[in-house]
Amino acid sequence: MAIFLGSSNFSGNNGSHFAANVYLDSYTQDKTNNTTSYKLHLYAGSVDGWTGYGVAINGYLQGVATGSTTSFPARTQVDLGTYSGILQHDTNGVGTLNVSAYVDASAWSGVGIASINTKYSFPTIPRKANISGQTTADIESTYVININRLVDNYNYTLRYSITDDDNV
Repeated sequence: MAIFLGSSNFSGNNGSHFAANVYLDSYTQDKTNNTTSYKLHLYAGSVDGWTGYGVAINGYLQGVATGSTTSFPARTQVDLGTYSGILQHDTNGVGTLNVSAYVDASAWSGVGIASINTKYSFPTIPRKANISGQTTADIESTYVININRLVDNYNYTLRYSITDDDNV
């Protein structure tokens, strides 16, 4: 199911009769590589009984041309294409996508352009904690283990064992 990300009416005098909408169609997360693959979808069209025909309208997602149309039928959203990308999450597993959508209908008198700039936060990808410690220790001495938790709201389990190398 697509996730609605944002909408914008067009900028011209008659722009309020037309709108652009951007959706997140799908995404999959790669825990090993700390990335999310995603697909955005752009639509634009008439929000009421107004129509428009004849001149090219071009759609852009993330700065890339995704599709065009020459008509906006009444009360209809026209598919202006998709964009697929991969987002590299931060080292703590947090990933926020900056979404940029743009539809240029400025060749139509009174319609103008529609621009959508928004953000979407994907679910945080669990990351392993960085754990370090001494490589040797003496009996009855303090052994220090350092744990750098990359994400505070995940539970980590630490298992350790002490062996007697002299008896191995």
